[in-house]
Amino acid sequence: MERCLLIHEVLRSICENLRNPDLLSVALSTKALLGPALNSLWREIYTFKPLVSCLPPEEEIWIVEETPTFLGPPFSDTMKILQTIDGPALTTVSPACFHPPPDLHRYTSFYAHRIRSFQPCILSSVFPSVEALEALQLAADGKRGALAPLAQSFSWPSLTEFQMVLRDELIIGLSPYMSLFLGEVIDTLVLEVPSETPVHAGAIELALQRCPRLKNLAINLSINPDVDKRFVERCFSSKAWECLELVEVPFVSATLMRCFAQLPSLKTLHFLHNQGSIDLPHCTPEEMVQRLKTTPFGEDFLVLEELIVYGTTVGGFIGILQCIPPGTNVIKILQCYCSDGGDISLTKTQQAIDTIVMHCNPQMLTHLEFQDGHRVLEVEDLVEVDLDQELDISSLLIFTKLQELSLNLVAPIRLSPDGIEQIIMSFREIEKLELHRGIYPTFRPPPLVDHTHLIALLQGRTSLKALAMPLDMSKANGEKACGAPFALTKLSVGDSPIYSPSKVVAFLKANCPGVKALSYARCSESGASIFSRRWEVVEQKWRDFMDSTRML
Repeated sequence: MERCLLIHEVLRSICENLRNPDLLSVALSTKALLGPALNSLWREIYTFKPLVSCLPPEEEIWIVEETPTFLGPPFSDTMKILQTIDGPALTTVSPACFHPPPDLHRYTSFYAHRIRSFQPCILSSVFPSVEALEALQLAADGKRGALAPLAQSFSWPSLTEFQMVLRDELIIGLSPYMSLFLGEVIDTLVLEVPSETPVHAGAIELALQRCPRLKNLAINLSINPDVDKRFVERCFSSKAWECLELVEVPFVSATLMRCFAQLPSLKTLHFLHNQGSIDLPHCTPEEMVQRLKTTPFGEDFLVLEELIVYGTTVGGFIGILQCIPPGTNVIKILQCYCSDGGDISLTKTQQAIDTIVMHCNPQMLTHLEFQDGHRVLEVEDLVEVDLDQELDISSLLIFTKLQELSLNLVAPIRLSPDGIEQIIMSFREIEKLELHRGIYPTFRPPPLVDHTHLIALLQGRTSLKALAMPLDMSKANGEKACGAPFALTKLSVGDSPIYSPSKVVAFLKANCPGVKALSYARCSESGASIFSRRWEVVEQKWRDFMDSTRML
């Protein structure tokens, strides 16, 4: 055991798997564990309290003010605001001749270099005032990154978030002091879109200028939905950003897409909280073919591997995809989660599918998820239904490397037995296959495939673990199929036809006993269908079965 304590990797592994209270005990147990335990304890800091705890007691150098917050239970209704007392400890005589107090020197020499991530949370019970931060800056001789010199990740709350817990007069001027935690090795910044406060915007711009080697940059949308688009666009257009690998921004525009297209190291691109704010034109795939004949793409998005879009429309998603060079890109993960609103017609959704096929590389795409945003769409008592109005997804079969395919769309997808065979032949690595609206009750024509086709799919693609699609389970029974039990762990059936819950449970026990999650179309405002009520019985019996197997 003593030999193990001489191996640094062993000590680090031990400490990385302990909680903070245990780390404190371990740090005091033996000298060999002191350093590794403190490294783990200080690696990620979410409050100013550790820093304040290293300084003299509050009554010696701080004026402690209890200020009300606006959070309410279960959070504290007051926060300690620290202000410096005019005294010898942090007297602001002059930066040139100022001598840092011993306690701050102890922090900077023994603790500060252990911090790798500093993300102050507004829910912290202690927060320094502007005067306190200014005193710390003077005590640190104004050195950039003095309070966390080796921090790699940094985030700073927005002014809107600060206003939840601090008075306005305590907020003005806070942002410039974020430089105390921005050292030379910062590679990840998480910042909020600035409000109309020029000081806050200037502090963010200065922070970006001082971190030219950033790898990850997230500019998020604060609680205030207004976005200063020009500021965000200027952040990316004013520098080359040669090392930037991950970008998160709260909106999309043609200017941003042009900037991102030229980033030589960009691998991950996330558009978050768009709220339908997509300033990108789009056209049909046929029109794009004609455009490419006269205006081909340059060397854009050369290494982009992951593209995720939240809060857009189907048309906006098409516009984003049409900024990507068709066929030659290396995108592996493509996900789009649309918000409510916009055109979700069958024609528009089909255009989106065709655009995916046109612009994504069949040899690279492994994960595809597309959700149109309308979770519930009930159609009751339709007199006439056109079964020919269905989404054609056969063109997606060219993506033979797919491991996950999830299409959560209003437009109906109805697989035929031949379609099951084509999936078996094409998607040789598929692990997750979702082709319907999931647990939300929607009108759908009756499925063309039954439990026998499910068995064929599981036999042909043994890697399949998650499946969501309508199935006719009216003839399911407890017969065990060849190759069972299968690896399926998640099954979603929507409002699939079912007549005997007991036989369906017997079918699952015989062929898919490893299913941990079983979902179906829940009750709607108009009441549960008979199929939903039967699936509810299956769910309860299956839960009892899983409980009994855990006890064995």
